[in-house]
Amino acid sequence: LSASMQGHLDLETGLRWLSVITALVAVVLAFVVSGFVASFITRPVTEVTTRAQELARGNYEIRFRKDYFCAEIRELSDALDHARS
Repeated sequence: LSASMQGHLDLETGLRWLSVITALVAVVLAFVVSGFVASFITRPVTEVTTRAQELARGNYEIRFRKDYFCAEIRELSDALDHARS
């Protein structure tokens, strides 16, 4: 092969590897971000569930937070807090 052709093939191979590495980094980053998002969403649900179980066991001193980011969870928390009193 001529030097020009070999240079073109080397460039093409390099670009393919760069594409593969970029795709792998994007997949790993997507998994990390989705883990954080899932945790952000499930943590308040878990917290309200735990407090509701305490309330069901007769612990009427338990308080429910009012500052959740999700309106539905805030409403549920408020309703449980109201039922507690």
